[in-house]
Amino acid sequence: MKKVSVIIPVYNKVEYLRECLDSVLSQTLDDIEVICVDDGSTDGSLEILSEYVRGGHIRLLVQENSGAGMARNNGIENAEGEFLSFIDADDTYYDKEVLEKLYYAAKRNEVTLCAGGLEMFDTNGRKYPYKLNCYSREGIYRYDSDTKIYGQTSFLYSKELLDSNGIRYPSYCQFEDPPFLLKAIIAAKCYYAITDYVYCYRVGYKNRSTSEKKAVDILSGVRDCFEMASRNMLYNLYNVQLKNLLFDLLEYYYSYAICGNAEIIDLLDSIGEYYKKISLNTDLPLVYDYQSFTAYTNNVQETIQRINSRRVIVYGIGNTARKAFASGVLKVDNVIGFAKSQLDEDDELFLNHTVRSIYECNSSEYVVVCANGKNQDNMKKILNDCGFSDYCCIDNSFIMICNELIK
Repeated sequence: MKKVSVIIPVYNKVEYLRECLDSVLSQTLDDIEVICVDDGSTDGSLEILSEYVRGGHIRLLVQENSGAGMARNNGIENAEGEFLSFIDADDTYYDKEVLEKLYYAAKRNEVTLCAGGLEMFDTNGRKYPYKLNCYSREGIYRYDSDTKIYGQTSFLYSKELLDSNGIRYPSYCQFEDPPFLLKAIIAAKCYYAITDYVYCYRVGYKNRSTSEKKAVDILSGVRDCFEMASRNMLYNLYNVQLKNLLFDLLEYYYSYAICGNAEIIDLLDSIGEYYKKISLNTDLPLVYDYQSFTAYTNNVQETIQRINSRRVIVYGIGNTARKAFASGVLKVDNVIGFAKSQLDEDDELFLNHTVRSIYECNSSEYVVVCANGKNQDNMKKILNDCGFSDYCCIDNSFIMICNELIK
């Protein structure tokens, strides 16, 4: 039996494929196999794979285009390794010792899952400051307190774990990874993590277009994650990663939901039922069923009407504000001033308006907060502390909904 089977789904990645394969083949762990599954490539990727086959470096499986999840499942069925590692054809391992570190950490600690950190980089090799699944301590992490749904390629999986629990990737064209990883972690009950980075994920070039199938598959994957979180009472997973998931993915499905697509509506309602079981906080504006989705949309329309009828102070001059003005959600003609929490030396003007400290503004003015997530929460707290009571909030989801309504 091989120690590790590395499974690589390949679809039209001719530009990055050699870099990926060389990263895998340079691993210091002995007795590994590399299984590449060509998923109907049309760009020359298959010719590169055939070249590596002739060199005796990889095993090659060829299938009609069925998606990355089905390609990985094909690899799992044909794998001979004690453990499995998945890597995408446009990514690389972090260094030559990744598989050796993960394999021996798993063996020493007698676990069926072992993980490390994931780093992002762009097509020019520049590293992104955002990291994923980084661990500050090496050790055992429990499924009910440290569950993940992202970064499945930074894990090493026992093949026995996957086979004995019937764990395979769903046949979604998008968002097939999170349900797979979540199901594996729940089945394993725990996993071991090392503090090293193990995976480099390429970003910045991929197509973010939408389609009805993509929207259905994404929401199906979200539903699967909510169902498993609800069934296993994974409150921590909800609070950390699931709570804002539908807002984060809104751009993919919004246009189909607002048009009354029956399949999308059914999925939203199904997610809403699981949401009610797992959520301990219902204070946020929700889009977790069709009724609340339409209510949120109506709230956006009412807020825009209110903004357009008032003279406003825009609080926040970052990317969210720039998007709001660039898309026409906000209009300079309505603005009497811009404000920030803390002024910098280069904050004198924004869109030809003077930028002031929010603490210097009149608390009777109508304020539009332009920010996302925790930044928005912090800014609302400052407004409340300063006696502002007449304000509204704009984030990226708000802007996207407005853009859809304008179409």
